[in-house]
Amino acid sequence: MQASDYLKMKFQSDRQLAVYSQQGVTSTWKAMQGIGTDIYSGVECASWYSSCLIPLYHDVCKQQLS
Repeated sequence: MQASDYLKMKFQSDRQLAVYSQQGVTSTWKAMQGIGTDIYSGVECASWYSSCLIPLYHDVCKQQLS
């Protein structure tokens, strides 16, 4: 095997590794955004239902339960 063949193979494998790494980072970032959205929605919902614990907001609690 000549040095040029080795370098060509190495550059191809480095490029493929870079492509896979970029795809992994991108998909991880999208998954983290989805998880963040889910957590925000859960906290928001919990805050709505916590209105049942405050006497002044019992009307809001009744709306949430219906």
